[in-house]
Amino acid sequence: MHAATFNSEEAGAIIARLRTENEELRASLVEPAVTAPRDWGLTAFEDKLFRMLLKSEVVSKPSMMAVLYGDIDDRPAPKLMDVFVHRIRKKTRPFSVEIRTILGAGYALTDRDAWRKALKIGSGETQH
Repeated sequence: MHAATFNSEEAGAIIARLRTENEELRASLVEPAVTAPRDWGLTAFEDKLFRMLLKSEVVSKPSMMAVLYGDIDDRPAPKLMDVFVHRIRKKTRPFSVEIRTILGAGYALTDRDAWRKALKIGSGETQH
């Protein structure tokens, strides 16, 4: 098996295409149709993580890292995702939001379908 060779223009085009595909994949992990209610007081990163929990049954730390930090070389430690989830839990607890830890898998939003309905996801309406 021989390695393919590319000139710098071809390699640049391939890299650009892969970066675009990577960005599209990261965006597909986040619920685009809603933001958390403002009175919850979530930061932009916390809101993005909450929207990931709305979109998927279980959200892993690696997927959280990919969405928040993309492909930067100097990413913070994955343990930071625990800190973000702790902050989201603390801020949303008064609103009866519960985020479960799924050992070895990540995090899950309890009553996700009910929250999706309450925030009008999938109904053509959005709550901002």
